[in-house]
Amino acid sequence: MMLLPSIIGHRGAAAAAPENTLESIQQAAHQGVRWVEFDVQLTQDGQIIVFHDDDLQRTTNGQGKIWESSYAAIRKLDAGRWFAENWRGAKVPTLAEAIFLLLNLDLKANIEIKIPEHFAEGHPYIEKTVFNTISLLREYWPKKHPLLLSSFSFPALELAYQMAPEFERGLLLWGKPQDWQQQAHAIRAKTVNCADQFITKEWISEIRQMGYESAIYTINQVRRARELLEWGASSLFTDCPAMIIAGVKSMTSAGDYPPGVLKKLK
Repeated sequence: MMLLPSIIGHRGAAAAAPENTLESIQQAAHQGVRWVEFDVQLTQDGQIIVFHDDDLQRTTNGQGKIWESSYAAIRKLDAGRWFAENWRGAKVPTLAEAIFLLLNLDLKANIEIKIPEHFAEGHPYIEKTVFNTISLLREYWPKKHPLLLSSFSFPALELAYQMAPEFERGLLLWGKPQDWQQQAHAIRAKTVNCADQFITKEWISEIRQMGYESAIYTINQVRRARELLEWGASSLFTDCPAMIIAGVKSMTSAGDYPPGVLKKLK
């Protein structure tokens, strides 16, 4: 069974470097995480790139939709200056580039497959995104190197399960849908990834009793991190991994540590 670490870098280490860049992944490794989470999308010409938003303008000096833009055009953009001047020149990486860096740093990954909300089930963009992502992973990702695929798009997760059952899946949720258990079972999920705004101690217990790990996003306060781990959360996504790792480790007495946390942090 896959065992997630207690702390996962969110979009690399998004508080320290421009999110979803190679530089952010490097920062996450420097801050001590063993896993990172990042997002992937499909460009107009079929490239899988590491990027979060539908639109280019928030995190680059470009404009337009990802699925309407070529990789060559996106590659020319600056993906760092928006964050801070010293990150000027950072580029939007491809998934292949991210994989090579992860393996070089000995990092594992939760890869979130991004699908625009208005692309309904059956839209060819969904199948092509999943197919191209899995094709790259099968080519470059070592078979015994842990990996988790997640998505807010249930059709994308269904396709991922059908195409590549060898890659573990995480059911990524906003809110608590009434049918979350049926969804998790349908894709044979290993984790249920929940928003901090909606998680409760009771739901974490329910997830554990159903045999899944619980991964909570996005936790940037030490007090909240400690509380969630004490409730039994398996893993926390954070923009500032060094701070959260140090805060969790500073629970000094043995009785303060949730079961397994010390072992998972080593």
